[in-house]
Amino acid sequence: MLVIKNLTAGYGAFPAIHGISLKVTAGQIVALIGANGAGKSTLVRALSGTVTAMSGTIELGGKVIDGLTSGERVSAGIVQVPEGRQVFPGLTVAENLFLGAYVHRKRLSHNDLQQRIQETCSSFPVLFERMSTPAGNLSGGQQQMLAIARGLMSQPRLLVLDEPSLGLSPSLVTEIFRLIASLRKKGQSILLSEQNARLSLAVADWAYVIENGSIVLEGTGAELLACPDIAARYLGGGVKEHTSESRRAKLTSQLLPLLARDARQS
Repeated sequence: MLVIKNLTAGYGAFPAIHGISLKVTAGQIVALIGANGAGKSTLVRALSGTVTAMSGTIELGGKVIDGLTSGERVSAGIVQVPEGRQVFPGLTVAENLFLGAYVHRKRLSHNDLQQRIQETCSSFPVLFERMSTPAGNLSGGQQQMLAIARGLMSQPRLLVLDEPSLGLSPSLVTEIFRLIASLRKKGQSILLSEQNARLSLAVADWAYVIENGSIVLEGTGAELLACPDIAARYLGGGVKEHTSESRRAKLTSQLLPLLARDARQS
């Protein structure tokens, strides 16, 4: 469905990613893992058109979309849920959701929008209870759910998640990842850029490791999760953990079997 070939992009004259090639098959979760500053966010921004590509091609459904604006890419079916959630705090939950379908405003009636909210929020029952609440009054986890639900309101072919666990407590992180896995069950294609490598690999059908702006390794999520080199670099192998990190690891270990089971059943 999505094919990126030899993509180089960056800021000004300075490339941050170099010759990236990857693909996302329909109905898959594909993970990008790597350290902070490795180039993950630049890649997803180049994909959504907020960073200009210097060379290479991006194809969606067999059509080259390099020349499309960010808005046109949303209409084509690529929606990015940005790092840090970035909901509109002064608008209600319902108003934030309406904005998620903005590109389809000319063909959707008010009843259509209400129906789409019902369908979208079936995965986010807590949002039903907060429709008239300003988004700024939601908890961090609820804001992340709203940001994802807002992205789904345009019914994207590809949902791009940039650091969805950022700033969340360990228990909320596991909840968000279970939600991501549940979206795959509904057929949603997802490109996941995330520093929590362990959980990313647990939910991913396929994954790419990015270092210094280039892909250095790829494989199934299970293969990379079991790879000693990946464990040493990204999963805390052989390193004494801080207390909060140990708590996160414990919650992660509890969630991994559930995610693996969901992956087998989907």
